[in-house]
Order: sequence, then structure tokens, then C-alpha cells
Amino acid sequence: MNSRPKNITRVSTLKFAHLNVRSLVAHFSDIKDILLTNNIDVFGLTETWLNEQISSINIKIDGFDFLRCDRGKRGGGVGIYIRSSINYSVLRYAGETEQIWLTLRRGGVWASFSVVYRPPTYDYKAFLDGFESMISQVIPKVEYVFSVGDFNVNLLNNDTIEARSVIDFLESVGLTQIINEPTRTTMLTATLIDYILTSDLNIISNSGVLPVPHK
Repeated sequence: MNSRPKNITRVSTLKFAHLNVRSLVAHFSDIKDILLTNNIDVFGLTETWLNEQISSINIKIDGFDFLRCDRGKRGGGVGIYIRSSINYSVLRYAGETEQIWLTLRRGGVWASFSVVYRPPTYDYKAFLDGFESMISQVIPKVEYVFSVGDFNVNLLNNDTIEARSVIDFLESVGLTQIINEPTRTTMLTATLIDYILTSDLNIISNSGVLPVPHK
């Protein structure tokens, strides 16, 4: 598994997280341990690297449903582990832009949750256009919006055109990015490219970045 930490957030009685896993099959035991040890309710994964030859049965975790949107070729892909007791429905699987969108009901409140992945080579403007299209469809259906994922735009350096575009975009659609620490580090670099987004900061009780095993 790469050394990228997982982003983790608690919203009242709902706890969700994100991790760029770089092969769910190769790191399945670690993912299962992270999910259960941290008592996560909804776990968004990017770069799952799944394909049609890999059955969901082989990556099943008791007590959770697994939703997947495979790239269909090498690399990429997104997935969500969601506690089976949660009332949810799938809004959309978007293969081209590697996104899964859900609506879920918790404590009498309807919310939207999505996991998204933008490959480094995918035009960030086109990606944001697709993201905005989904947000516009979701907002009338729910009270709160949450999204996690790997945008591959470093928000620790706000001087770049890409970072300014993302910041302006999030402001325009009413979302706040709540992770402020590096989410990917190497010997020479530290970047914040994995986001947790919310439409309402007031219902977030805590958030942060935790280390994961390095293999």
C-alpha cells in the first residue's frame, strides 16, 4: 500500500473516510482492518484497480455493501464500502469520470455521498464540469452533500491555475474542503490532493488525516 494517509471525518452519528488504495485486492486485508478498527460507516476508495475478472465476492466485508465503478482498463476505478444497515440508494455510476453518487438517510436526514477520482491526465476543467453537473442534480434531493476523493490538484500550493480553479469552483457550488494537512508525502514532496468536501461545516464534529501501513 502506498504511504498516503486516509482522510477521516465524523458527522454526528455518521463516520466516513477516503483512501487512495492503489489496488484493493492487493491491500484488502489492510482495508478491512482500517474499516473495522476505525468503525467507519462509509469508506470511499480511489484507484481500486478492479476489473470484470475480479468478483465482488472476493472483496466482501461482513456487515457492509460494496459498490464499484471500474475503469474497464488498467488502473483507476472507485468503490464504496457502506454499512448494510444504512438506508441508501445509488444515484449514478459515472465511468468516464470515475464517480459513484449515493443518497443516504441517517437520523431522519437525507444526504448525498460521493467518491470521485480524477486521473492526472484527465483535464481538470472537464472533470469539474462533470462534477458540477452531478452536484446540480443532487442538491434538490438532499439536505447535505459530502464528497471524498482524489482530485490530483495540490491545494497546498494555491498559486497554481489548477488550485485556484478548484478553490473558486468549490466556492461557487457551496462546498468546503475540510482537510488541511498533506495527504501524500514522499522523501521530497508533500501534497494535498485528496479531499473531503461538505456543504455544511456546522455538522462536522471532527476530521483529520491518519497514517496507514506502508508496504
